[in-house]
Amino acid sequence: MESSKMGKRKLAVLLSSVFLVLILAIACAAPTPAPAPSPAPAPAPAPAPAPGHEPFALAVYGNPFGSSAYVAAFVLANIINKNSKWLRANAIETAGTIFNNNLFAKEPRLRKNGVQEQALLGWYGGKAGSEPYTKYDGQMKALYLRLSPFSGLVARDPGIRTPQDLVGKKIGLATRGSNATLPVEILMKEVWNIWDKVEVEYLGFKGSPEALRDGTIDVALATGAFAGGKLKPTPGFMTLVESPVEFHYILIPEEDWATARKTTGWPVYGEIFEPAQLGEKQKQSGGGWWLRLGTWADIELPEDVAYEVTRIVHDNIGAFGDAHGIMKGMSPENLPLAAPDESYFHPGALKFYKEKGLKIGFD
Repeated sequence: MESSKMGKRKLAVLLSSVFLVLILAIACAAPTPAPAPSPAPAPAPAPAPAPGHEPFALAVYGNPFGSSAYVAAFVLANIINKNSKWLRANAIETAGTIFNNNLFAKEPRLRKNGVQEQALLGWYGGKAGSEPYTKYDGQMKALYLRLSPFSGLVARDPGIRTPQDLVGKKIGLATRGSNATLPVEILMKEVWNIWDKVEVEYLGFKGSPEALRDGTIDVALATGAFAGGKLKPTPGFMTLVESPVEFHYILIPEEDWATARKTTGWPVYGEIFEPAQLGEKQKQSGGGWWLRLGTWADIELPEDVAYEVTRIVHDNIGAFGDAHGIMKGMSPENLPLAAPDESYFHPGALKFYKEKGLKIGFD
């Protein structure tokens, strides 16, 4: 009996040992579970805002990809983010200045935290609601001048020198109603009264000079911008400049521009240039008109934000020329020349320029 109990105990111990070995074998054969993922590192904290300033997110509405205005929008956002302790900017590609005006006109909520690439003519187009601009019921104000593109009329025929010589001629312009084309449209319609006596074709910035080069039109649109004191032709106008064709600029008297401003309200301004000021092919005095492009904002943008943007651009102006050669003409002295006088400027920008003792307005 005792031996029987002993046998049963040995059997139980043996079975327990076998069972334990099986458990250990199964455990060793099972795949090792993957370690729990390490938590992602926390994002770097944003710079602490300056005393008295809450962080402010600013949208910078530029222009289409490939334009200098597109580049300028991203340069502006970059230098703001590098040089402000409380302002954070984001550049946004848009379809252009007309789109920018219409966007703010239709979406008033964007006016409080956005700046946009705009032209002096675009400001008035929105104010007047002149097609294709949507009427702007806010108060758009200038911050600073970025670029002063130049446009003029050029001809090959020595007999075409004055506005009245245009009668009966075929004239190639850029896009209907564009900033480059609108001023001379105003002159032909409202001052010279020859709109129904000329044949106007809208051929584009490149098509117009090419057509004059090829002799299919009588007058073309010249476009460029001053950089480093010299006129830098646009790629489209360069097709004429680099050709063997001789051409000259048509002289547009200053009094004609004054009459246009008085009778229509449009802020159109021209200038007379002496020989060679507009390039080696300019043998005689000629005229043209300015297109003042820059950054504008609604009066609803907080004054301290407008001041900060203007300050940063003033202190880092070389960044624009480094990014695009056409903007090498930007200078601290030119920033307040985006509009005729102080009434056009945002209070924040105005405050900064007065602190610096800069001349405000070009008129």
